[in-house]
Amino acid sequence: MKKKLLSVFFLFSVGFLLTDPSIVSGQFFAFLEDDIVGKPAPDFTLKTPSGETLHFQQARQGQKALVFFWATWCPTCHGELKRLNADIDLYHQQKIKIFAVNLEGKAAEVAEYIQQNKLNNLTFVLDEESSLIDPYALIGVPSIFFINEAGIVTSLVHALPGNLAEAFRGPTDQGKEDSKAPAAMVEKKSEDKDSPIVKKVLSFSISIFLFIWIIFAPLLMIRRLNKMISVLENKTIK
Repeated sequence: MKKKLLSVFFLFSVGFLLTDPSIVSGQFFAFLEDDIVGKPAPDFTLKTPSGETLHFQQARQGQKALVFFWATWCPTCHGELKRLNADIDLYHQQKIKIFAVNLEGKAAEVAEYIQQNKLNNLTFVLDEESSLIDPYALIGVPSIFFINEAGIVTSLVHALPGNLAEAFRGPTDQGKEDSKAPAAMVEKKSEDKDSPIVKKVLSFSISIFLFIWIIFAPLLMIRRLNKMISVLENKTIK
């Protein structure tokens, strides 16, 4: 029995290490995320861990903004918050304001988290009731929204991108660039307009395959391994 339990633990550990859950979940839910991109960012008024009231649009002051939804229990959020905190000067130079919105956490819990991880360069607010899940169509954390000077959501990602300029380049900006492009290039891009739909279908299909593989492949391996263990045990008894 112990051998079987060890085999189960080993196989699921290997499956977890070989498969990035964030990639699978990202592919699985990518087709749900386009509704908010290209639209005005929902405004909000929330409390900071110190009890002050923050009005998002007022605090943004017409500048670009990065709204980072996170939770204290999320290990990926932890790493991305550390990166944001370390690169704060880079964001300030590009006049980008950062708002880290914690979901469901209490003020004391979040304040302790900030202090322990030395994240004092960031602006934190609390959404204890998760009131922004619907307005921002959140499907998980981390969720990172890039908002331009006009208050339009230009992109939604789940990991900090290497190219900030690209993240703030929304559908409107893309349209402007297309109008300046040569006719042949514009025609080529117009032909590719349906490609995102194809990509979503392919991404969804891949995610389904990976999901099935994650569940059933370890079970099949466990079954085979258990048979091998049984054979070895029978030989030992004989």
